[in-house]
Amino acid sequence: MFFKFFQKQSKIIDKKSAFTKSFNSILDSIINEFITIRQKISNLEKVNMDLALYHKGKGDLKETKIRFWIMCKLWPKNNEAKYQLALCYFNENNYIKSRQILQNISNPDFKMAKKIVELENNIK
Repeated sequence: MFFKFFQKQSKIIDKKSAFTKSFNSILDSIINEFITIRQKISNLEKVNMDLALYHKGKGDLKETKIRFWIMCKLWPKNNEAKYQLALCYFNENNYIKSRQILQNISNPDFKMAKKIVELENNIK
């Protein structure tokens, strides 16, 4: 009887140990996922810009427009995204929308101002 009691205690300890190992493994996986997500979020603006330019290079204007539109909403101070979105509308011959977006670009640097003027001069 005394021996059976120790066998049960031993099994409980083994199960507890297995549970702890399993829990720690799951916890480590969750922590690693959070680290990965944090790294991706810190570069999200650059990643979206790169993807939008990639789609633009492929000629996928719809996907390009969506990406730049999202960027304009998430990062309203990103003038390059606004300019690129205006360029997309320009390429679709939607000059009114293109001009509206260009007018919403705030505090452009010299290079951006030059690009805006060039695009506005091409708008009919």
